[in-house]
Amino acid sequence: MSNVVERRRFLSDNYRREIFSMTKAPSYLNFVLAAAAIVAILFHLNNILGPTIGGDTEWYIAAANGHLNELIEPYSGRFLHPFLVGSIASNFSITVEQGFLIVGIASIFLFFLINAFLLKKVLHSSPLLFPLFLTPYFFNTLREIFEPDAFYIFLSALFLLFLFYKMERSGLLTLFLLLLSRETTAILGLMYAGMAWFLSKKKLLAIAIIAVMGVSFYLTGIMKSIGRPNIHNLSGSAYMVSKLSYNFLTNVAGVKPWINTTNICEPVFKISLPANKSLGNVREIGFCGFDLSFPLKALITLLSIFGMAPLIVFYVFLKKRREIFKNFSFGILLASGYGLAIYIIGIFAGTGIGRIVGYAWPLFLIAGPVWLSAFFETDRKFILKLSLIQLFTVWLPFIVYKINGDAMNSLIFILAVVLTIYFYAFRIMKNQTIKPETNLKELPNYALSDRI
Repeated sequence: MSNVVERRRFLSDNYRREIFSMTKAPSYLNFVLAAAAIVAILFHLNNILGPTIGGDTEWYIAAANGHLNELIEPYSGRFLHPFLVGSIASNFSITVEQGFLIVGIASIFLFFLINAFLLKKVLHSSPLLFPLFLTPYFFNTLREIFEPDAFYIFLSALFLLFLFYKMERSGLLTLFLLLLSRETTAILGLMYAGMAWFLSKKKLLAIAIIAVMGVSFYLTGIMKSIGRPNIHNLSGSAYMVSKLSYNFLTNVAGVKPWINTTNICEPVFKISLPANKSLGNVREIGFCGFDLSFPLKALITLLSIFGMAPLIVFYVFLKKRREIFKNFSFGILLASGYGLAIYIIGIFAGTGIGRIVGYAWPLFLIAGPVWLSAFFETDRKFILKLSLIQLFTVWLPFIVYKINGDAMNSLIFILAVVLTIYFYAFRIMKNQTIKPETNLKELPNYALSDRI
């Protein structure tokens, strides 16, 4: 009981001090400068290569220009980001393209800034932000300026910041904004409500979360009714089930599905479906053969998008799962659970696996470093080795794809090298000294549990 009292006193004495430490600690400036330097490097690389104009670009530009009736699902439900861009463009007399660029740069910088604050006490040294955040994922996030990803991960970081510091009202408002930005936030909302009800026994908070989700679904439903249905003319639920099934077959099984509404390849087999309103415009389904490059690229993405972080996270969790559930806060557990869910679901949630799996960053870039700091002796030699192999792993696929494309020989080479690096990193982790017990003073206050 004395340990519980001591922990609560420690949290109480340091709770407000930590959140305002950015104005008192001179070293915080180094983390701000490191975050700005990462943005500058990514922006410079983008100037060299130019922005990516993806297939979704036209829908976000149409939304920013106020052409709501032209939007199709699911883009009509992701209206917050383009609406913000359109408002900035009209009020400051700039083009919507310039508005997207401004919002993208500001979002990614604020994202880095929030994470710099959250990780400052864990990393101790600002250069360690580079192995975590100077990655192709954030490069592509900034490069694809018309996509809502940069804005979305900024709001996600802001939500976690409020959650970590028990600012529940601000967190609910941010959750509401997230729900208006991307439909995958429903996973976060449901997990938040479930954990609030069962883990923290905050039933009123859980009810408030469900209410916020209900209001957001109502608003997105209105926006979808203004626009047009998806290209298959399926209901929202049927579209989501079909999408998950379609991408699972492609990204996991290597099957190339075919549907008459998209007709993106020549089918080797197809069947006709019975006339049914629930099937929309879908009249025939089939497949165009097999392509093992899809599951290989999916596997490479899972292993490399966060570098060595998946190995570190799963290794530590298997070793210390009881201590994690006992010692760490509701916020860290939610960030971890949500990150793991997105990491798995992202495999079959869309064709752009990297973009969706990247939303799992709270598990690998927040919880991972916190757990590593809590349970391992992180000497300079250990951190240097992890940092170097981290940078090598995240950039290897990007460089190989640029030089040799994503042909099968490139994929096999990348996978072989990445697996070799994983084996080497595993040996490093296995040989590293594990702390006999968690030292609370070495961890950020937001990471610590105050449960009895």
